[in-house]
Amino acid sequence: MASAMVWVRIILVGTGGARDDIDIHAASGVRLVGQHGHMTSVSGELTIAHFRRWVFELTETFLYNQISCANRTTPICITIERRNVDSFPLDTPVVELYSWKPLAVWMRRLSGRFLRIPRHRAPVFDHPKTYREIRRHRVAVLHSHFGHTGFEVLPVKHRSGLPMVTTFYGHDVSALPRQGVWRQSFSQLFRDGEVFITEGPVMKNRLVELGCEPEKVHVVKLGICLEKYQFRTQQPSQPGQGHRVFFCGRFTEKKGLIYALKAVRRSREVVDDIELHIIGDGDLRPQIEAFISENQMTSYTYLHGSESHARVIDELQKADLLLVPSVTASDGDSEGGAPTILLEAQACGVPIVASRHADIPNVVVEGGSALLSNERDDAMLARHISEVLQDPASRSRMGEAGRGFVEQNHDVSNQIATLEDIYFQMIEDRSRPPVS
Repeated sequence: MASAMVWVRIILVGTGGARDDIDIHAASGVRLVGQHGHMTSVSGELTIAHFRRWVFELTETFLYNQISCANRTTPICITIERRNVDSFPLDTPVVELYSWKPLAVWMRRLSGRFLRIPRHRAPVFDHPKTYREIRRHRVAVLHSHFGHTGFEVLPVKHRSGLPMVTTFYGHDVSALPRQGVWRQSFSQLFRDGEVFITEGPVMKNRLVELGCEPEKVHVVKLGICLEKYQFRTQQPSQPGQGHRVFFCGRFTEKKGLIYALKAVRRSREVVDDIELHIIGDGDLRPQIEAFISENQMTSYTYLHGSESHARVIDELQKADLLLVPSVTASDGDSEGGAPTILLEAQACGVPIVASRHADIPNVVVEGGSALLSNERDDAMLARHISEVLQDPASRSRMGEAGRGFVEQNHDVSNQIATLEDIYFQMIEDRSRPPVS
């Protein structure tokens, strides 16, 4: 197979207005060979530059897994700011573009006020440091996480000449396209980008509906590091020990927390020792607290606030049931794909009660590891909660079904292998001579 050699010459305008010629040697002598059904590099490292405004938010374990578990490629992260370092330790280089973080915000505001550039078009990644790091690490592929990031990274793609992958995750494929400016921006992204990734078929179909060419869209399932999750066989509750129902998510409309509260209140008419434990926070907290108080739920509802991923898993492993009642919000926002907590619950052997929303049915075994209801149907959610909690044998079977399902379909090593195959295929495609 021919060596993939990409030489690109760009003109970089520095902060002082000077023009510097920079040679970006993207993949020096990378030779691709087959290995156990996957392509790999034998004559040079293939470096992937991952772009995300913040690395990482507490809820972004799915993104952390992709980068920290890289196998046949070398990742670097290019970001505005690194966050939650203790929760997400990384050995890979993390490049923070702005030593003074408010500068990035200021740039966006200045672009809009004086240069008449929409804020989402402000060149926060089109920065001299970006190109220096691309050159230093001999980056071969750009990978933008979230659709809006992909659009912001387009200037980098155009200047560097490197191929780009963009992964969509949820809000970017549901709520944002309702805004005309973003539909126009995504049209440009779909035209100029080489590859787009979604976590499931529902989200893939949505991208195609928005105008992306079907052959550019690849489904790469979410993956988790299974060894981090201890499987626990569900046991009958002991006398005096309440049934623990767990909810984890931001306090936003699409997470459906209000329906979780309504469902648990209904369920206690049948199973009166239910405790609801909630990890998360957000703009809707005042409304959530008001609902809990007005409906006399304070004695069995526990708001733990935002917590580390380790604390989330600790709480999950104590749970008798995970409740995920996601809905399509009034502004169109949705999960897009499915929350990672569904995979983590199944890995721990925790039964699931959830809504039939976005790609949720594709990451659980309906009737096996999970019972699903229609969105906003708190009566059916309550019925399912009661059924699961009243039948310890069923809980045990659901837990075993869930663990088996994620072992077969959502091991992060398989996800990474698929993702890295896409990277290598992009390099191979660029090395082929054009068809005359």
